[in-house]
Amino acid sequence: MSGNNSNSDTAKQEFEASHATKEVTFRVFTDSESGLICASGVDHAIHTHAGSWDVLMKYVHEAVECHFEVPYTQVKITLIEVTDVEAQESRDVGPHCD
Repeated sequence: MSGNNSNSDTAKQEFEASHATKEVTFRVFTDSESGLICASGVDHAIHTHAGSWDVLMKYVHEAVECHFEVPYTQVKITLIEVTDVEAQESRDVGPHCD
């Protein structure tokens, strides 16, 4: 009987993992040098940039799908627009937008 419990525990863990809420927060800023709008993941290594908000959102959705391997509609995406000073701090510790 313990074999069945082990299998059901594994199945339960796999189900919970596959249905866990996936979330990502992006810091969004305009790069002063290139003029591009940049989105940089706060807690995930996801980064993208574009020349307009519409295109940026398309790229964010594509990047999220690639990272999580699920449709972007299954991921809670939060965008936080940051100031020039905060963007500079982000550039100092993370990837540059170019």
